[in-house]
Amino acid sequence: MTDIFIELSTNSMPTSGTVAARLASLQAGWLDIANGCRAIIGPYGKRLRIHFFDMIKRDAYELDTTQHDTRLAYNAWGAAFADGKADAYYPTDSVVTVPVGSDGIHPAQAVHVQMASDVIVPGYTPFLNPFYFPRGE
Repeated sequence: MTDIFIELSTNSMPTSGTVAARLASLQAGWLDIANGCRAIIGPYGKRLRIHFFDMIKRDAYELDTTQHDTRLAYNAWGAAFADGKADAYYPTDSVVTVPVGSDGIHPAQAVHVQMASDVIVPGYTPFLNPFYFPRGE
Protein backbone atom coordinates (compact mmCIF):
# COMPACT_ATOMS: atom_id res chain seq x y z
CA MET A 1 0.00 0.00 0.00
CA THR A 2 1.32 3.43 -0.91
CA ASP A 3 -1.71 5.71 -0.42
CA ILE A 4 -4.72 6.21 1.78
CA PHE A 5 -7.81 8.35 1.21
CA ILE A 6 -9.35 9.83 4.34
CA GLU A 7 -12.95 10.95 4.15
CA LEU A 8 -14.72 12.31 7.20
CA SER A 9 -18.13 13.17 6.00
CA THR A 10 -21.80 13.28 6.85
CA ASN A 11 -21.60 10.84 9.75
CA SER A 12 -18.61 12.70 11.20
CA MET A 13 -20.22 16.15 11.46
CA PRO A 14 -20.68 17.10 15.14
CA THR A 15 -24.34 17.78 15.94
CA SER A 16 -23.78 20.70 18.29
CA GLY A 17 -21.37 23.55 18.90
CA THR A 18 -20.11 26.55 17.01
CA VAL A 19 -18.50 26.36 13.60
CA ALA A 20 -15.09 26.68 15.27
CA ALA A 21 -15.82 23.89 17.76
CA ARG A 22 -17.19 21.56 15.10
CA LEU A 23 -14.29 22.30 12.80
CA ALA A 24 -11.78 21.61 15.58
CA SER A 25 -13.45 18.24 16.23
CA LEU A 26 -13.32 17.28 12.55
CA GLN A 27 -9.72 18.42 12.24
CA ALA A 28 -8.66 16.46 15.33
CA GLY A 29 -10.32 13.30 13.99
CA TRP A 30 -8.77 13.68 10.55
CA LEU A 31 -5.31 14.45 11.95
CA ASP A 32 -5.49 11.46 14.30
CA ILE A 33 -6.04 9.15 11.34
CA ALA A 34 -3.53 10.96 9.11
CA ASN A 35 -0.74 10.99 11.70
CA GLY A 36 -1.18 7.27 12.31
CA CYS A 37 -1.07 6.59 8.57
CA ARG A 38 1.94 8.84 8.01
CA ALA A 39 3.86 6.67 10.47
CA ILE A 40 3.38 3.62 8.23
CA ILE A 41 6.22 2.89 5.83
CA GLY A 42 5.05 1.50 2.50
CA PRO A 43 6.70 -1.03 0.19
CA TYR A 44 9.07 1.52 -1.37
CA GLY A 45 10.54 2.69 1.93
CA LYS A 46 8.37 5.83 1.92
CA ARG A 47 5.55 6.85 4.24
CA LEU A 48 1.99 6.44 3.05
CA ARG A 49 0.72 9.37 1.02
CA ILE A 50 -2.42 10.92 2.49
CA HIS A 51 -5.33 12.04 0.31
CA PHE A 52 -7.95 14.43 1.69
CA PHE A 53 -11.39 13.76 0.24
CA ASP A 54 -13.63 16.72 0.97
CA MET A 55 -16.91 16.64 2.84
CA ILE A 56 -19.59 16.36 0.18
CA LYS A 57 -22.77 18.38 0.09
CA ARG A 58 -25.80 17.10 1.95
CA ASP A 59 -29.31 18.50 1.85
CA ALA A 60 -29.37 19.18 5.62
CA TYR A 61 -26.14 21.18 5.37
CA GLU A 62 -27.88 23.66 3.11
CA LEU A 63 -30.66 24.14 5.68
CA ASP A 64 -28.42 24.45 8.75
CA THR A 65 -26.07 27.42 8.51
CA THR A 66 -23.67 26.06 11.14
CA GLN A 67 -23.32 22.72 9.36
CA HIS A 68 -22.95 24.46 6.01
CA ASP A 69 -20.27 26.83 7.28
CA THR A 70 -18.46 24.00 9.09
CA ARG A 71 -18.38 21.94 5.89
CA LEU A 72 -16.98 24.87 3.93
CA ALA A 73 -14.35 25.62 6.60
CA TYR A 74 -13.34 21.95 6.78
CA ASN A 75 -13.00 21.75 3.00
CA ALA A 76 -10.97 24.96 2.92
CA TRP A 77 -8.63 23.47 5.54
CA GLY A 78 -8.28 20.35 3.38
CA ALA A 79 -7.65 22.44 0.26
CA ALA A 80 -4.79 24.04 2.19
CA PHE A 81 -3.42 20.49 2.78
CA ALA A 82 -4.66 20.04 6.36
CA ASP A 83 -1.82 21.61 8.32
CA GLY A 84 0.69 20.08 5.90
CA LYS A 85 -0.49 16.52 6.57
CA ALA A 86 -2.32 15.94 3.27
CA ASP A 87 -0.57 15.24 0.00
CA ALA A 88 -3.63 15.82 -2.19
CA TYR A 89 -7.11 17.31 -1.97
CA TYR A 90 -10.17 16.18 -3.92
CA PRO A 91 -12.93 18.83 -4.26
CA THR A 92 -16.37 17.56 -5.21
CA ASP A 93 -18.51 20.70 -4.96
CA SER A 94 -18.52 21.16 -8.72
CA VAL A 95 -19.86 17.63 -9.18
CA VAL A 96 -22.28 17.03 -6.28
CA THR A 97 -25.46 19.05 -6.47
CA VAL A 98 -28.24 19.68 -3.98
CA PRO A 99 -30.57 17.93 -3.59
CA VAL A 100 -28.20 15.04 -3.09
CA GLY A 101 -29.51 11.72 -4.37
CA SER A 102 -32.92 10.40 -3.43
CA ASP A 103 -32.38 10.54 0.35
CA GLY A 104 -30.62 13.89 0.70
CA ILE A 105 -27.41 12.20 1.86
CA HIS A 106 -26.06 9.71 -0.67
CA PRO A 107 -25.24 10.88 -4.19
CA ALA A 108 -26.73 8.94 -7.07
CA GLN A 109 -24.60 6.32 -8.82
CA ALA A 110 -24.05 8.66 -11.77
CA VAL A 111 -22.64 11.30 -9.41
CA HIS A 112 -20.24 8.75 -7.91
CA VAL A 113 -19.05 7.94 -11.42
CA GLN A 114 -18.64 11.64 -12.20
CA MET A 115 -16.72 12.23 -8.94
CA ALA A 116 -14.35 9.44 -9.93
CA SER A 117 -13.85 10.59 -13.52
CA ASP A 118 -13.81 14.37 -12.96
CA VAL A 119 -12.14 14.64 -9.54
CA ILE A 120 -10.40 11.49 -8.30
CA VAL A 121 -8.75 10.16 -11.46
CA PRO A 122 -7.16 13.49 -12.50
CA GLY A 123 -6.07 14.23 -8.94
CA TYR A 124 -4.62 10.80 -8.34
CA THR A 125 -2.87 10.31 -11.69
CA PRO A 126 0.50 11.79 -10.58
CA PHE A 127 0.46 9.38 -7.63
CA LEU A 128 0.66 6.39 -9.96
CA ASN A 129 4.39 6.98 -9.57
CA PRO A 130 5.01 5.49 -6.09
CA PHE A 131 7.85 7.96 -5.51
CA TYR A 132 5.76 11.07 -6.24
CA PHE A 133 5.40 13.42 -3.29
CA PRO A 134 3.98 16.78 -4.38
CA ARG A 135 5.90 18.79 -1.79
CA GLY A 136 9.03 16.65 -2.08
CA GLU A 137 10.24 14.14 0.50
